[in-house]
Amino acid sequence: MNERYFNYNSTRAKKARTAHHFGHQDLEWLLLICGWVMLAAGVGFVWALQAPWGWIMAGLSGPFWMAGNWSNYLQKLPPHPKAETIDDVLEPGLLGILPAEHSPQQLADLVLHANGGRFMAARFGLGSGFLEPLSSKSPADSAKVWQEAERIRQQIGASELTAATVSAALVRSIPSVDQYLAQAQVDQDDIMAGAAWYAHLQECGAGRQPGRRQNNAGANIGPHTA
Repeated sequence: MNERYFNYNSTRAKKARTAHHFGHQDLEWLLLICGWVMLAAGVGFVWALQAPWGWIMAGLSGPFWMAGNWSNYLQKLPPHPKAETIDDVLEPGLLGILPAEHSPQQLADLVLHANGGRFMAARFGLGSGFLEPLSSKSPADSAKVWQEAERIRQQIGASELTAATVSAALVRSIPSVDQYLAQAQVDQDDIMAGAAWYAHLQECGAGRQPGRRQNNAGANIGPHTA
């Protein structure tokens, strides 16, 4: 993996943090509807009341439409085709809330705020009560988690690093994790299969062609080659 595994100030990371607040479909529709309301009201005042200022009101629809289109743009942050650091491929929902410095234990909490993390928690019981207490509190150990996440991403042939894959990496980074998984009647193969299935659903939903799996995944951040 690139020694600098996370670039907090990359363009994609900045867009993801902005999208966390403004890149929502309900906000997009609200802005577009407000624009149409302003246009209709302005034209209505001009037509019914012969009020020239109605054109000013109608003209204010433009900024609402521009803001709505901007919100739509923020909802689409595809992974970088030539990834060098994890911010190039990490899913926007997790990237947008990821601090510059974080420990595996903090990461275990953050993945539960993304759909992939919630999926793994519901499917395998990998919630805060499992991952957080067993994960390292040292930020220095985060690089190992991201390296493992990248190995898994390449192994399952995904173009995007989902929160489900990060959850799987957190599990595999826990010392002697098999004994804890046995209590939940699952093993590491089950965890890998869950991450692969979720990644496949995300690829299909985004209209991307799912990649080919690798038997021996590379350890370096970089583009997946079939």
